[in-house]
Amino acid sequence: MNAVDDIQEHDPIIVPMVTDNTKLYTGMICENKEMMQHMVKCFAIKSHAPYEVVESTLTKWVIRCKKSNE
Repeated sequence: MNAVDDIQEHDPIIVPMVTDNTKLYTGMICENKEMMQHMVKCFAIKSHAPYEVVESTLTKWVIRCKKSNE
């Protein structure tokens, strides 16, 4: 067990860092919704690509690039 494992055990809010957030595509499936949201947020910040949430449920998260309407 290392320091990160110790922290995650006591703080469930910590999300693992995504090092390669340049590979997003339609229909992409992630381990869980929180991981997908984290990946998209990192990608949006890095790419200057704002997005909006179209639909969100416990197991589904649909987003759209805000620039798609321009």
